[in-house]
Amino acid sequence: MDNMDLKFVSEFKYLGHFITNNEHDDKDVLREVRATFTHTNILARRFFPCSVSVKIVLFGTFCICFYGTELWQRYNNVLC
Repeated sequence: MDNMDLKFVSEFKYLGHFITNNEHDDKDVLREVRATFTHTNILARRFFPCSVSVKIVLFGTFCICFYGTELWQRYNNVLC
């Protein structure tokens, strides 16, 4: 591009999301699944004495993040 070399990489982290050159979203989906499990465990440990209704509200606001999920199009479902 304008006599400059361009770098090509197999994956790149942009605004917290992984963009890969193989057109699959596996790495980003797995990152979000791990983050959800981590946040859920933190919530369960810190708010153990709270009622179920309070935990449900906290789970919806603290554990579930849909930011960027609209970009997911191809997922191989290789969790195991």
